[in-house]
Amino acid sequence: MHLRRAVALVLGLVAVPSLYWSVVWPFAHSGEPGWLLNWAREIFFVLSLAVAAMVAWRASRYWQLIVLAVVALHTYLVAWQFIDNVLLTPAHWSHFELVLREAARRGFEGGGPGLIWSLIVLPLALPALLILSVWLCIPIQRTRSES
Repeated sequence: MHLRRAVALVLGLVAVPSLYWSVVWPFAHSGEPGWLLNWAREIFFVLSLAVAAMVAWRASRYWQLIVLAVVALHTYLVAWQFIDNVLLTPAHWSHFELVLREAARRGFEGGGPGLIWSLIVLPLALPALLILSVWLCIPIQRTRSES
């Protein structure tokens, strides 16, 4: 029970920065081309993680599979290019240093924390959540096959 609620809490916490941006985005970026598509993408990310978190918190039937599906979808959409181009290519590991330098240059007011969140933390957190989601599904299948 505690692990299920911890997963729900982590899913909710991962969505918080995107929730902030989905509220602020229309006011700050409405004049930019393509802002509506970016805003819709953020809303979809927040809503799908919120639904997965609620399903996990309430222990709805098949909650592990729902969490797995949502996390797998967003790992593919958000983090796949990062995994393919950075994590699986050791020559590109300087990406971390470059992002941290740029974030330090921008500072807190210039969007440095958001840069670190979107280019390092989120692309690393989603695959970790995916591995956890797969691990959560394995014991459930074992107990069902033994019955």
